[in-house]
Amino acid sequence: MGMLPHLLFVACFSALCGVAPLLFAVITFISARKRGSLRDTLQNIPLVKLTQIQPGKEWVKVYVRINRMADSSDGSDAPPYALLRLRIEKWQRGDAGERAGWRPFLDQIKTTPFLLSDETGQMWVHPKNIDKNLLGSGRQPDQGQLTNAIEQLNIDPTLFQHGQFRYFLWTLAIEDPVTVMGSTQVQQDATWIMKAKGQPMVLTSLPPEQIQGEVASQSSKARLFTLLLVIPGGLTLVVSFLYLLFVVIDQLL
Repeated sequence: MGMLPHLLFVACFSALCGVAPLLFAVITFISARKRGSLRDTLQNIPLVKLTQIQPGKEWVKVYVRINRMADSSDGSDAPPYALLRLRIEKWQRGDAGERAGWRPFLDQIKTTPFLLSDETGQMWVHPKNIDKNLLGSGRQPDQGQLTNAIEQLNIDPTLFQHGQFRYFLWTLAIEDPVTVMGSTQVQQDATWIMKAKGQPMVLTSLPPEQIQGEVASQSSKARLFTLLLVIPGGLTLVVSFLYLLFVVIDQLL
């Protein structure tokens, strides 16, 4: 009976230091698989002109300019942006055992249906479930841009009265060149590019070749992180199991 608390401690230690990293490793492995799948899709899907797009395509990829936004359903002026994202970070002082640094505070995104155009024709896009990891680097807005973004996203400005914050802004507006990747569906007697089943929609100012590099880098980082979690987690479980086995055999003898 005297060994029972010790064995329970070893079992709990194994679960915390062995099982927990392996569970996180499963999550990062799934993420790496998804990024790898998206990378392969980006490589295999050719870049096309708008008139080459047919309804019912599982994947299409275009790199053209935004022509205009869809009219608002309430009759008001069309929104100024096809995509508006504001990420806010707050400076946190280091507590006991925690380093000081910037921490995520708020991240909001708003998208609006918009019309693409090139020298061959036009096509509508319904942006939904945008892959935020492919938007590229956000810029730091000036006060006017920040105020406008907060108003457009219906963010309560009193949230920023206390503390130190920094802001990152992404926008896609009329005449901006964009890469759009998704499936095609017919709605309202028109062909739309929309989110493909099982994948986030790609909408970004990055050109296609740069997107492929971004996805490849993200996939590699996720695989590396998986490996870094599996090795210590697996070793901890093996060592703990061998130790418990040794203790049990020693008690039996």
